[in-house]
Amino acid sequence: MGWFITNSVIESSDTSYEACHAAVKEAVRLGSHPLAPIMRPYGGMPQDPGMFAMSWLDHRKLPVNVPETLRPQHISAVIRTDGVMVWFVINESGMHLRCRYPDTRQARRAMRTWLAGLVYGLRGPLEGMQK
Repeated sequence: MGWFITNSVIESSDTSYEACHAAVKEAVRLGSHPLAPIMRPYGGMPQDPGMFAMSWLDHRKLPVNVPETLRPQHISAVIRTDGVMVWFVINESGMHLRCRYPDTRQARRAMRTWLAGLVYGLRGPLEGMQK
């Protein structure tokens, strides 16, 4: 179970300006709904302790290519959490890993080990192919 954010997909098989404008407008409308009222009938926004969330974003699939020379960055909201959030971000320069976790001794120790294992597991097969 992950955390909930408001995102929506933009789809348009028609390349005309009008169709693309309508698709963007619809995506913005769908992504603008506050989630609290939607989640209220299901017990409200989840705030269970120790939630683990993982996300994947492939910049190469975005409709706009942002050159690396502009040094694009991700900005995350400040939240109080006792859970772990991991982001895999792919762009032209490779895969980037971001992680947020509680600032506790246990989390620092556990996450350093887990992240090192993850990086090793991802790099290992690739490094073996280069030899």
